[in-house]
Amino acid sequence: MPEDIYRGIRQTDQPAPERVVIEDSLSLDLDDGLLLSRLSSKIDDSRQALEKNLKWWEKGKLAEDIWGGRHIDENELYPWQTEYMNPVIFRNIETIIPIAVSRIPAPEALPGNQTEQSKSLSLDLEDALESRAKKEHLRSKIRLAIRHLFLYKLGCIKTVWDPNIGLNGDVHYEVIHPSRIYAFDYTTADPDKLEFFVELIEESVHVMAKKFPGKKEEIYNLAGIKDPAKEDKKVTYQEVWFTFIGQDGAPQEGVLWRYGGEILGKTKHPYWDWGGEDRGMIDEFGVESDSKVYRNFMDNPSKPYSFFNYLNLGKQLIDDTSLLEQVWVLQKNINKRGMQITDMADAAQGKDVFSTDGLKDEEIDQITPDPNEDIRVSGDVRAVHAHIPGVPPPEALFADRNANVADVDNVMGAHSETRGERRGTETATGRSILREGDYGRIDDLVQEAIENGMGSVYQQSAQLMKRFYVEDHFIKLNGRDGSVTFKTFNQDKIEDGMEVFVQTGSSLPVDKLSKRAEAMELAASNKIAPDDLFDRLGWDDPVETALKTVVFNSDPAKYAQIIASGQKFSEVITQEAQAAQQAQAQAQAQAQAQPAAPAAPGMEAGAEAGIPAAPEAGGEMEQAMGDAANALAQMRAFAESEKFQMLTPEQQQGFMDQMQMLNERAKELGGG
Repeated sequence: MPEDIYRGIRQTDQPAPERVVIEDSLSLDLDDGLLLSRLSSKIDDSRQALEKNLKWWEKGKLAEDIWGGRHIDENELYPWQTEYMNPVIFRNIETIIPIAVSRIPAPEALPGNQTEQSKSLSLDLEDALESRAKKEHLRSKIRLAIRHLFLYKLGCIKTVWDPNIGLNGDVHYEVIHPSRIYAFDYTTADPDKLEFFVELIEESVHVMAKKFPGKKEEIYNLAGIKDPAKEDKKVTYQEVWFTFIGQDGAPQEGVLWRYGGEILGKTKHPYWDWGGEDRGMIDEFGVESDSKVYRNFMDNPSKPYSFFNYLNLGKQLIDDTSLLEQVWVLQKNINKRGMQITDMADAAQGKDVFSTDGLKDEEIDQITPDPNEDIRVSGDVRAVHAHIPGVPPPEALFADRNANVADVDNVMGAHSETRGERRGTETATGRSILREGDYGRIDDLVQEAIENGMGSVYQQSAQLMKRFYVEDHFIKLNGRDGSVTFKTFNQDKIEDGMEVFVQTGSSLPVDKLSKRAEAMELAASNKIAPDDLFDRLGWDDPVETALKTVVFNSDPAKYAQIIASGQKFSEVITQEAQAAQQAQAQAQAQAQAQPAAPAAPGMEAGAEAGIPAAPEAGGEMEQAMGDAANALAQMRAFAESEKFQMLTPEQQQGFMDQMQMLNERAKELGGG
């Protein structure tokens, strides 16, 4: 087995490290050599703490091996021992992560002011962020970052501007594997207070020379490239983000790239609008003045990294422990007991003992377990052969192994009920309690790690959109009902004063089993509407499915007609409802268009109620009677149709009142 490095210095036992302060401040105006010297002092100190004291990368590599099933060293096993591993840690991690990332956190943009236009623009920003997240497959990237959190106690997503996406460039998200994190300010747990962060970038010499054309000769010399045919050689250089004090005394952000002892380039934060844009402003008195407009969404520039951590005491960015560390000893015991059980089970078949008086050595060697094989010996068989029975593994070994497995499940919060397995004789209520307990812990992981990290991702995305969405970017969003929404979005639609967060609870995992069981229970007692039922069951278009169900149960012939037409049920029903409303409006208009007759005593209120007066006589009388009869026929047909049954009780009553009024008027026109 590999050295158990978790027995070394315990993180939680270490006092919070002192923040390293160097008197000479960093500045982009410094000479390259002096700037590198000051940065190197900080970086070297960070490497010492992370590599030697915390053993961060070493522990992370072991955690990767545990997760990947590579932590058993075959060289340490006897030849007769069987390699055994029960990957309980892997199983539980890969149970928790899919539940935790089952719903991508939804962005929520607050408007810059209370106007309707501002509120509309904030919704457009939400759509732009959501559309970008889907195009970038952000859910898969969150999954990877959370997996790094379980193994390395830190997850990281970098938000950058990629000019090569589309026609005008766009926001891009990249998961940074911890092995690419070279150093960072380990003295704070607040990402906004990181003094520096160093990422390793691997690229070909050719690409590096394209990025830094002014340093092409130095790059080729440092890489040892003399033959241009070998310029595809991959090399690793550093991207260093750091905070420095500007001439105005305010903290500013800069970035430099170094390879070997050479600075390839350095600049202020390239995603921040430092210069602004001059614009003429006219105040309420009509006085024009010059003003600067800055294309910045965030209050201050920040390093383009968003971090995911969870089990943290607030001493440094890396978590103080992990679920994997907490159960590693139990996992080793599980493997040990499993190996013992397997070896004893193999030995339980016993051993055969042969006497060389009855069989020769070469004959004994040829004996196999083949059931069709016969053995012939001379003399008494009992004097030639005997069988020593083996000892089966005792129940205590099984009990100890199972107890360790249960302990791992308890610590990690991933019981068999959450995995969808049925074990033992646990009651339905007991299984529900265990599953809800696991989901409660996963909810906490989602809110503390995922939602916090994604809040930073969305804020940095909005900053890039505000800075670089000069041209219109097209947004396409798919609705659950299959509808598609198209919009255009640019930097002018991001108002000053807007804020971006993660919608509270938008990414919390849903216990689908409990939700479905509750829906079916309500349906059995007829206490849930069909569309709500199908929504809780997880159907893609619950409204359409509910309409299909209603029509199928009430009018199978009509159901078959709509299916054959290829139209959606919602479209057909909407068209029929609109046709009925038009027929009703037409009947009312025709009735009201007839000339009024002298009202009988006491009937003056009829005109106020909208009942048309009778025409005097002649052709107009016949025409009016025919129109009223046609209108009544249409209204009766609608009242007897399924469409009428889908109206609300208030709508049905109003329709029947109108029909009664028209019927009374038809009788009046007919003279009786």
